[in-house]
Amino acid sequence: MTRDDIKEEFGVTCPHWEPCDCLVDGADFMADEILKLRTAIERVRALHERETRTSRFGSIVWHLCPRCRDDGGDPLEHPCPTLRALDGEDA
Repeated sequence: MTRDDIKEEFGVTCPHWEPCDCLVDGADFMADEILKLRTAIERVRALHERETRTSRFGSIVWHLCPRCRDDGGDPLEHPCPTLRALDGEDA
């Protein structure tokens, strides 16, 4: 994704057919900040990707977060509080 993709997504590109200077003030700065935020969110999601574990008898499957732990040091269920917070849910 590029700066121009972001500006188009948020409707801050010039509506004219010819190049001109009528872009919304700060559009480049806004697009750069959105790109940084999206990249940071992708890094967090990659750290909290689902890990699947199966009992040694193969009868129970757990979906766990490899990063988040409870007070006892055991992994938390996936999606973890971190991912739920990113998705706008109560952690």
